[in-house]
Amino acid sequence: MNSASNIRFGRPALKTNLQDVYSQVTDHHGRVKMLLGEIALWETTVLKPLKATWTTPDPEQPS
Repeated sequence: MNSASNIRFGRPALKTNLQDVYSQVTDHHGRVKMLLGEIALWETTVLKPLKATWTTPDPEQPS
């Protein structure tokens, strides 16, 4: 019985927390803003320099 009351009273708090997180990471259109910013930053600082060093192996030559 106690666990049922914990679940019943625990859900509104969880829903509120999820709504807070959702409102923090989305703009007023519901699009994710923080994550896209993080991806763009990561792409320019990590991926582009890394891709510049990559070479495509020739499938004809053994490694």
